[in-house]
Amino acid sequence: MKRTVRTIVFYLAVVISIFILNKFDPSGPCTPGSGIIILLFIPLLSFGLFVKAAYSIIKKDKTSIIPAIIHGLVFLTFIIFLR
Repeated sequence: MKRTVRTIVFYLAVVISIFILNKFDPSGPCTPGSGIIILLFIPLLSFGLFVKAAYSIIKKDKTSIIPAIIHGLVFLTFIIFLR
């Protein structure tokens, strides 16, 4: 349960930071803002965290199942939206 809450809080903090950074450093027609740059790294980060959680599950740590599902869903969501 603790890992699940940390995972959800992490993604909420990322979303909030994207909005705040996009407000302070907005994107222009030719230059991406800080929020957009962070948004581009989210699929890589979520995939890496998914692999780490999956490795923990393989090592018999069953508390990583829900965080692995969350990381996988975030990764798949970004892949679908970037398509």
